[in-house]
Formats: sequence, structure tokens, C-alpha cells
Amino acid sequence: MRTLEKYLGRTAVALMAVELGGGNAVMPVAAAAELGLPVIDADGMRRCFPKVEMTLWTLEGVPASPGVLADTKGNVVLIEGVNNVEVERITRASLVQMGMMGVAAMYPMSVQRVRETSIHGSLTYCYEIGKRLRAAGSGAASGYADLLDFCHGEIVFTGKVIDLERRTEGGWNLGTMTLESLENPDRIMRIDFQNENLVALDDGRPVVTSPDLITTLDVETAQAVLTEGLAYGQRLHVLATPAHERWLTPEALALVGPRAFGYDLDYVHFFEGVKA
Repeated sequence: MRTLEKYLGRTAVALMAVELGGGNAVMPVAAAAELGLPVIDADGMRRCFPKVEMTLWTLEGVPASPGVLADTKGNVVLIEGVNNVEVERITRASLVQMGMMGVAAMYPMSVQRVRETSIHGSLTYCYEIGKRLRAAGSGAASGYADLLDFCHGEIVFTGKVIDLERRTEGGWNLGTMTLESLENPDRIMRIDFQNENLVALDDGRPVVTSPDLITTLDVETAQAVLTEGLAYGQRLHVLATPAHERWLTPEALALVGPRAFGYDLDYVHFFEGVKA
């Protein structure tokens, strides 16, 4: 952030999460606490996506650059890209050289642009989901019911991981997970991921696709299991939740729908997929 301030000749007045994925949701909170700055209760996705340009800010014409990427050694890369896709390309290449561990400050914008382009209430949304996940994990009778009601979600599959193919390639955690139903061993779900879960197929039929969210939860604890934490034999619920409505325009689906990740599939809303 200090590098970005120096380059822009301006002082930051607040920090905000780009996305709500794992540590990326809480990193701005930790940084703001250290710097004595407020945190804005908003983000650019209301979920997480693997690429820098995959934000609603891109659709609103907000540039990701200038941006700064830093590694654990203190190396700093300043990125001034011609567009957000190029910022992603340069960031990913730099991240590989940093040993796949780095932090970034990007999408500098005015308070007015934050108001106009961001999804508001995002951190509060995470907090409320967290409370309900904790209740579900503690065995509270209404735990999962409250969670599903709050996030308008549905458990679309419960199974055991029977196969896992995963590789690191080009700065990505890529792979496929195969689940066998705990109730019917003949029923199989396959989930493809690229850092995030992108497509879920129930016996070969797509039931959930990006930008709707596919989250795997440990059956016993209700803790979310990230793609890098997947392991053979895990028993998981597959939770589907709808994307924010702003992701459902043709322009947004072109940016983050299944075809944007190379799948020959159109977007399938999970309620339609499950009931098909």
C-alpha cells in the first residue's frame, strides 16, 4: 500500500477486500488494523474468482492498475497494465517467480467509485454466514436450515472423495474431485476447479456452474474445505449458493461464466440444474 501511495502521490483513507475468498477477505482487515485505517464493508465480487480481471469493477470500467505485488522476502513489483486482463497476466507470471506466495494492492479508486461500483455489506454477509456455519458445526438443530435460508442455498450432494487429480500449472491450482454419494454409491459427482470450484456435474449432468458458488463443507464440522485442502476419503457436503444478481447479465457471464474458463457449457442456475 505504501508503494502504491508513493506512486500515486496520494494517501489511502481506507482498505477494502477485492474478493471474499478465504484469506483475501480478512487480509485487508489485518492490514487496516496495523495501519490504523478503516475497512469498507464491501468488495468487488461477493464471492471469489481466480483472475484479477474477474470483478464487477472491470465491468464498471475501474482499472486494476496501478497495482503492487509483494512477496515474503520484501520484493515489490509495480504493475501498470493496459487493461485488467494484462494486469492478471503479469501478476500471475510474477507470482510464479515469487514461489506462489504474495500479497497485492490493486484497484485504487475514489470513495465515490467505491459507492457506485462495489457490492456493499460483504463483510457483514461473511460474518453472518460464519455464525451459521459455526452453529451447523456444533450440531445445533437449526444450524444448516438457518444457513441455507440465509444464503438461499441448497445441499446438492453429500459424498466421499474417491478420486482427486490436482496439479499446479501456470500459477493455478487446477484439478478435478470425484465424490461418491453416501446414500447411493452408484451416484457420482465431479467438481472441476481452478483455485475455485467452477463446475459440478451430477452423473455427468451440469447442476452448478460459475458464477454460482460451489462450496465443499466437512460433513462433521461444517468447516469449508478449500481446493488445496482436499484429500482422498473426505466426507463432504456440496453447498450451492446463487451468485449476486449483478453477475447474471450477459456481459458478466461472458467474463465469469463456464465458457470463460474453457468449458463448452452455458451457465446453469443451480436450482434449475438440480430440478432438471
